[in-house]
Amino acid sequence: MSLLIDNRIENFKQSLNFQTLKKYGVRLNVSDVKELGNNNYKVYFNYNKIFNVIDENSKKVYIRNIYFENIYGADVREGEDLKLPLQEINNAINDEFIELRNNLFNKVISNKKIMIQILKSIHTTSAFLNKFYVLLNELVYDDVIKKDKLTRMIESDKKYEKYIQLLVDSDMAEFNSKGELKASNKFKKLLEENKKAHNLAVEEAISKVLSNNYDYIIHELGIRHLKPYVDIIACMLYLSDNMKINRVSIDINNLYKIYENLFNKISDIKFNEKLNSLVMSGIFSRTDNAVMLQC
Repeated sequence: MSLLIDNRIENFKQSLNFQTLKKYGVRLNVSDVKELGNNNYKVYFNYNKIFNVIDENSKKVYIRNIYFENIYGADVREGEDLKLPLQEINNAINDEFIELRNNLFNKVISNKKIMIQILKSIHTTSAFLNKFYVLLNELVYDDVIKKDKLTRMIESDKKYEKYIQLLVDSDMAEFNSKGELKASNKFKKLLEENKKAHNLAVEEAISKVLSNNYDYIIHELGIRHLKPYVDIIACMLYLSDNMKINRVSIDINNLYKIYENLFNKISDIKFNEKLNSLVMSGIFSRTDNAVMLQC
């Protein structure tokens, strides 16, 4: 008896998959069907987008997919035409992409080696983070920044106030009883660990601030120049960590398509500008029209 029921549900599932393919294309398919009674079913759908990655060194082709399981559930009655709310499904898919992008962001910005390499090498990013350099270098050489100097800094640029507060919130600096900004024990420890290279301690402090406050820095401080570089690196980490394709040398046009699938669309010119900066920084290596992540 149970075998007959299973066959009936399986046949219904196949019928739904045929309707889904015909109406909504190959990216949506039926995941699971649960019988509710009276010819009513709870149907769950998966999202599945297939793409190819070619390793330019070995010419090996990797077939991979962006896959979100049980992206949407709908009540369906047997014998009725399948009608799905595409806007709701698209919103659910977009939420999954947001979570995926956030996870990738965190992987990049928590990688100290990569973030320090960006800070050291990419001029546009360094320029916008220069206030962190100014404040931390003052603490390196003077231990404290006098209250009147802090006031003058903020008067010259109101954003200094946010940078100062971010260093305090990140436990890299603290205020004393006179209202002066002084190096925290956490920052002093970094300096002690890098006695002969205080610039490395400053860069490490900034990388720690970035990793814990990425969204705030991008949106509140307006350092949006950092985001495309993080996104491009995230694409390569996605291939290595999520798709299990390690040390791949990928065609730039192929990488650009993956970038567009995972992140926002930008012109290929802008993409190549950012990627070239990452190559010049040593984060990527390049051979002909292919690049490989080095960090």
